[in-house]
Amino acid sequence: MKLNRIAGLALFFVPVLLHSQNSTSIAVITKTLSLPRQKVEVWIHTAPKDGPVFFNMHDDENTSTEAALALIADSGGTYIELKHTGARNISFRQRRKRYTFDPNRIYTDEGIRATLEKNGPYDEKAHRAVRRFSDNLLELVQRVSPHYIFTLHNNTPENLMVYSFVPGREYEADASEVYADTTKDHDDFILVTKKLFFDYYQLSGYNCVLQNQHPTNDGSLSVWAALNRVPYINIEAEHGHVEEQKDMMRATYQMLQHPIFGIWLQPRK
Repeated sequence: MKLNRIAGLALFFVPVLLHSQNSTSIAVITKTLSLPRQKVEVWIHTAPKDGPVFFNMHDDENTSTEAALALIADSGGTYIELKHTGARNISFRQRRKRYTFDPNRIYTDEGIRATLEKNGPYDEKAHRAVRRFSDNLLELVQRVSPHYIFTLHNNTPENLMVYSFVPGREYEADASEVYADTTKDHDDFILVTKKLFFDYYQLSGYNCVLQNQHPTNDGSLSVWAALNRVPYINIEAEHGHVEEQKDMMRATYQMLQHPIFGIWLQPRK
């Protein structure tokens, strides 16, 4: 794994200015996904102007919601979010038992088992219920964003950060390259699965992590993306860092204006 701290590099990507628009009406479509004795709503916010699709799967990560709705109103695109209880995890009841899971740990069978066991009881019937929920959620997200997955997440200070992926830290085995910019808050960073994306963000001066091709199978969406060779970008910001998250999102809009990046956003063979 390579850690880069590079300053003063000249960008070879010509910046594209994002022009502010007047207040834009955003359409909202609500879908409902079912678990035993529990309903989870999926809200799909779509601006009139085309743009990238961003997905937030944790109902308590409201900084992502604030940043996303502001950006798509200004620059176009779609924002997908899960709505249930306002909590990070989702719970349901089955046969007088209460089961709980993290919705970012359900995209592999290994992850489903681990997240259920971590948060309460586990059995095969509950596993199947979560698997159905995961499959239905992925189908819905991919219907809106068929060629890539861009997610938004929020963290707490000193919890998950860019330095979590450097040698000697918790996730060192999951990163092939890390770039830490000393002028940026280390809680605000971008995780990607494609070297081309990593190079862009690094040269643009953003904290970034290139996930390796064989990450720890924790059931997260980034692992699913790696297993299925789906281009993936996660824009991670500390709770309350709305402007920082918007800034990283703007960089993503700018990146997507360049034809070279389109090769990763085409239908998979």
